[in-house]
Amino acid sequence: TRNDAELDGLVGDEDTSDDGVFFGGTLTPGGHIPVAISASTEGFIDAWIDMDGDGTFDAVRDQVFQRTPVTRGLNELTILVPDDAALGDTYARFRFSTIGGLAPTGRANDGEVEDYPVTLFDVDAPVATNDSYTVDEDAVLTVNADDGLLANDSANGGGDLTAQVVTGPANGTLTLNVDGSFVYTPSANFFGSDSFTYRAHTSILGSNVATVSIQVASQPDSPIAADDSATTAEDTPVTINLVANDVDPDGALNRASVNITTQPAHGTVTVNDQGVAVYTPAANYNGTDTFRYTVGDAENAVSAPATVTIQITSVNDVPIANADRIFVRQGVAQTYDLLENDVDVDGTLNRQSVVITSSPKSGTIRFNADGTIVFTPDPVFQGVDTFRYTVRDNSGATSNQAIVTLTVSGSNFAPVAENDTATVAKNASVTIDVLDNDSDADGTLVAGSIAITLQPQHGTVATNLDGTVVYTPSTDYVGEDTFRYTVKDEFNAVSNEATVSVTVAELGQPWQNQNNPLDVNDDGFVVPFDVLLVINEINLRGSRELEPPPITTEPFSPPPFIDVNGDGFLSPVDALIIINYLNTGSSQLAAKPALAAVAAPAQDIGAALDIVPDYDRQLVGQAVAVDQAVTTTVRPIAEAELVAAWDDDDAWESYDLSSTGDLDDDLLGELAGDGRGL
Repeated sequence: TRNDAELDGLVGDEDTSDDGVFFGGTLTPGGHIPVAISASTEGFIDAWIDMDGDGTFDAVRDQVFQRTPVTRGLNELTILVPDDAALGDTYARFRFSTIGGLAPTGRANDGEVEDYPVTLFDVDAPVATNDSYTVDEDAVLTVNADDGLLANDSANGGGDLTAQVVTGPANGTLTLNVDGSFVYTPSANFFGSDSFTYRAHTSILGSNVATVSIQVASQPDSPIAADDSATTAEDTPVTINLVANDVDPDGALNRASVNITTQPAHGTVTVNDQGVAVYTPAANYNGTDTFRYTVGDAENAVSAPATVTIQITSVNDVPIANADRIFVRQGVAQTYDLLENDVDVDGTLNRQSVVITSSPKSGTIRFNADGTIVFTPDPVFQGVDTFRYTVRDNSGATSNQAIVTLTVSGSNFAPVAENDTATVAKNASVTIDVLDNDSDADGTLVAGSIAITLQPQHGTVATNLDGTVVYTPSTDYVGEDTFRYTVKDEFNAVSNEATVSVTVAELGQPWQNQNNPLDVNDDGFVVPFDVLLVINEINLRGSRELEPPPITTEPFSPPPFIDVNGDGFLSPVDALIIINYLNTGSSQLAAKPALAAVAAPAQDIGAALDIVPDYDRQLVGQAVAVDQAVTTTVRPIAEAELVAAWDDDDAWESYDLSSTGDLDDDLLGELAGDGRGL
């Protein structure tokens, strides 16, 4: 648009080359027509179209732009054509100026005027069809273009459609895209019907207004458990109504459904069917504690866990004075520490605060500077007397009254300590009750009074208050060791010295006779009875792995020493090894025999016995028993089978156990009864 002055606002011959207005579509009643205006500078556009075709621009509806600002360059605007505009040929007038607000005719100080012949055509508008969708409460409805608003709408030949919101939803939010896809989010906890409206547009016309109905389906909402807090004093329970601040958005809470999901670390909590909790702090605890819980509703929906925080304030605990017993010789003063067994859980005892609340009747009490007392019985008194006392802590709290029982006797016999023995495995420890065989003729042994008078040379020993001691040998030491101890009675009389002898053993093969593995009963002979001892044990408890013997104060001595081959397992092989030896004709051994005679190559010369033990060990290379002169083959487990046969005299020759792969008790019974061995 050239910035030339038009004095009358009428079209001149020179205006035909000044066009700067470009229509982007067909003018049609009710249409939205894009128009591009090219301006050489900033200014304003005033424009009209003779909508009724009367040859003037006087009607209000004729003006399509009024003082519409434009910038230098190309400007994109839209002409809105009234629905009742007359069809046919007509004119459009555009006036550009720097001031704007011009009339269709008349003078202007500057600017340009352009007139265009235009035609209004009858074009069918697009048709928008109502839509409906469903979404769950508190869910998001996302619809793509293929299923969107325009999928069932018609452009009536007007080209591509675009969607435009007319009114939004009342109970949610909407994001509508031009291709008809949209995202609808219902308001929190809303369920029911919601809707919005839209038009479908071509490049020139808009459709009717269509309604989109959305049904939001009700869903059970989980209850919301809110955090709680409480304060209580030390050692004092506190009641907390857990559900008082909890809510269920769409129903009612089930108070009886409260569940403690995390227990408190420093106390206990119980909850009744009303959702009321009672928290009890641990004795003497102060500080912060927490626990967590959930609650359900009538639809069995469960909340997220809520945290309950309890602050336990500190309270001074009174000291606890415990009863005492004092044994005193007639006419002899006795010093005693009354506070030795008294406690203050959160402070210290004031040793100078002891108060005698009830005095003894048969003696006197004197206090020492260190808080101990000296009781002096009357010279001729023998018997039992009592007194009571209290003590305060460092905060001034006073204890309960404790009773002290005084036993005054005329004489006392010292306790008697007896010697002890014990056995312990190498690199292990053993607890020894050394007082178990000690005695005191006229009184009681004081368990905590044991004194080690001679330390062991090959280990260490520690005393316990219960009268036991713990002996630990030096690393890898094997052999004998000793230590000595004394013990006192209630009158402080000291016993004699007693000696504790400890055997530190390897205990590597405790169920095997280390002197002669074949001598099961350790009587110096190897006879069929040794075989029967093994067989009887198998009959009684079956083949098995042998448990290590317990460590006790007594040396471990089975017999029978049933683990003949020393592998830690009891099986028929242990019996067969002895039988094999007995077939040599010997009945007594002067030395420990070898257990690993290798079998000769197998020959097919009679009954053969293939041995398969019932545990995961193969005895390849060890001797086994055979009948007559038959060579025995020891095969790997995967190849082994057991074969049986009887001779003409019904004597046992071999036995078929291929179905089980094991030597059973019946077979071993035949072994024992045959008298010839295998």
